[in-house]
Amino acid sequence: MKIVQCVLGLIGIALIVFFQLFGAKLLAADVVEQVEDECRMVLEKNFNGVNTEDLKMIVSTFSKEASSGQYIRDFTEEATKMFEETDVYIRLVDFKLYELRPPFATAMVIQMTLPADEKDREPVRHQRLGLNYRHHSALLPEFEMVVYSQIFRYENGKWKVHAGAGVPLPTDQKELPASLPRPVAADAAKCANGNCQFPRVKTAAFR
Repeated sequence: MKIVQCVLGLIGIALIVFFQLFGAKLLAADVVEQVEDECRMVLEKNFNGVNTEDLKMIVSTFSKEASSGQYIRDFTEEATKMFEETDVYIRLVDFKLYELRPPFATAMVIQMTLPADEKDREPVRHQRLGLNYRHHSALLPEFEMVVYSQIFRYENGKWKVHAGAGVPLPTDQKELPASLPRPVAADAAKCANGNCQFPRVKTAAFR
């Protein structure tokens, strides 16, 4: 009996040590995965709003800052014009979260944009979307397949589309590189007053 108790005691100590060493990292990994899923879903909702020309749905995905003031007035005017003059289809090709500093999160995104009546075809390498579309709306990317960074903000229990980071670059890759860094735990104080510093991820390698 004493031997059994001794063994169980050693197992208990081992589990405590394991949790102290790795538990926080495992929990952090779970949080990262959850945040990544939620950010991906809100961006897909945003794209669905474009595909269905539902301006209300699109705006519902925006952060408070992105959906107020002159920015949202300009966006509403431009989006309304785009819906009247073009018919596009946007699809999220790949998505990876690479920075998490509450209340902000940043992901690398590969996006495909095609004329709606051509949505079933494959995008062409470094193919421009077309003058008929690009000249009708500044909201549309220049190329059919682009890669860019997207910033999200956590507000009232939900992740929202906040702002783009950098210029979308053409790509023919359908998967983001495995070498893309994964988020690490960061002190929320580093984002005091919304002044977050995000690492510069080179998107040129995805061309």
